[in-house]
Amino acid sequence: MQPPTIICVDDEIFLLRSLAETLKRKFGENFAIEVAETAETALEIIAELQAENVDIPLIISDQIMPDMKGVDLLIKVYEKSPKTLQILLTGKASVEDVGKAVNYANLYRYISKPWQEDDLILTVKEALRSYSQDQKLAEQNLALHQLNASLEQKVIKRTAQLEKAKKAAELANEAKSNFFAFMSHELRTPLNSILGFSQLLAGDPTLQEEHRKQIKLVNRSGEQLLTLINDILAISRLESGLMTLNERQFDLHRLLNFIKEMLEIKATAKDLQLILEWSSNLPQYIYADDVKLRHVLLHLVSNAIKLTETGRITLRTFQTPFPGQQSPESITIHFEVEDTGLGMNSEFIERLLFNPFQAPLNGNLSEKMDLNWSMSHEFIRLMGGELIAQAAVDRGSIFTFKIQAKVYPPAEQNSSKFPGQIPPQSVPILDQDVLSSENICAQSLALMPGTWIEQLYQSAAQCSDRQLQSLIEKIPPEHSTLAQLLKELVENFRFDLIMELTDPYVYK
Repeated sequence: MQPPTIICVDDEIFLLRSLAETLKRKFGENFAIEVAETAETALEIIAELQAENVDIPLIISDQIMPDMKGVDLLIKVYEKSPKTLQILLTGKASVEDVGKAVNYANLYRYISKPWQEDDLILTVKEALRSYSQDQKLAEQNLALHQLNASLEQKVIKRTAQLEKAKKAAELANEAKSNFFAFMSHELRTPLNSILGFSQLLAGDPTLQEEHRKQIKLVNRSGEQLLTLINDILAISRLESGLMTLNERQFDLHRLLNFIKEMLEIKATAKDLQLILEWSSNLPQYIYADDVKLRHVLLHLVSNAIKLTETGRITLRTFQTPFPGQQSPESITIHFEVEDTGLGMNSEFIERLLFNPFQAPLNGNLSEKMDLNWSMSHEFIRLMGGELIAQAAVDRGSIFTFKIQAKVYPPAEQNSSKFPGQIPPQSVPILDQDVLSSENICAQSLALMPGTWIEQLYQSAAQCSDRQLQSLIEKIPPEHSTLAQLLKELVENFRFDLIMELTDPYVYK
């Protein structure tokens, strides 16, 4: 393969030979030297070398030639081989000619005649070095462009794979959620029948006491199983993002007292103090999701009682400044559940809050923990907070979280500040004792037709939330309290409580 070629052009044979001999002596080992007496011959040599894919790093041309000026030759060379550097030999070149060579050709330098050999050799050497650097840079740019193109293709391919994997994971998650929902409904249907008939049998006066105890055991076991089924379905709804907040106005003070009354018996049975504390500025009526808040507080206090053998459990509540507050009604409410129990190390807390289905790390606690932590943690996140645990072994634990809420001042209880919502004094806490009370049955269910109540009972017995929602929509607007209560029971899958409410009207 022919080496890179330097072309020399001059119409004076003696000068052309002298130029060629000088270049061969200094650069002949790495470059071929071609000579041309006319511009036309030089262009022919360039065409032949390009046809053979021979590199042409440099052309040295005289300016004054009979057939064509050196400047015009260099312009034509630039059109055919734009990367070739050019040196112009001249003794009489005008500023205009040099400007043309700079603007329309690839002039590297011009050298006056007669040239100095050292100056010529140094100029050619620097021109060849510059050409070599440009070639290497062009090769690197080409390699970089090819690499970028390859990376783009890999990114496109990887993105397509990830998108495919994402869709597969979404389909699998949806299938899992649908399976949980279907199985939960299927399991609740026979289970509610078991609970209903066990309740009927327990009321039979002809039963012996031993049989009555056995039936009560069946009923309690069934209720525990129903709670577990409801929890599984709730967790599947959380994972699929279907769980939402159901906010309304309610009495926060009453809710806190309800928590204390519900769990004080358990605490007293273990000789523990259950203390309820709240700040003087804590509002009584707020706008938030009381069902989820009650679930979290019951769970945290109940587990604090399980973990504590001596001492006390304190439920502490106070109002804190709302960061970036835009409205005076918006507040942040801080909750703390503190105990003097066994305490937990940080690794156990992380496992408990973020991976509660693995075996506990602390053997002393293995029988004292339940699986409600994940649900409570997600409920708190839905309400705008984060569950934080501070604990030290043998020194008790403190679980804290905050929720965002709106104040519902007593002076505005009957205003339209929250359109379409129920006044707080008419919204009871949804515990079983209140729901089964005569007050709600007589003043709410009794206002509806008997056929509607019977359909409500049958739909609850079948665990059909769609039928129940359809029946609830038939409740007149003036009885919105009843509609709200029943809607929350359906959303929390408490079909057993709906059956208990409607039972007196179906079986008179």
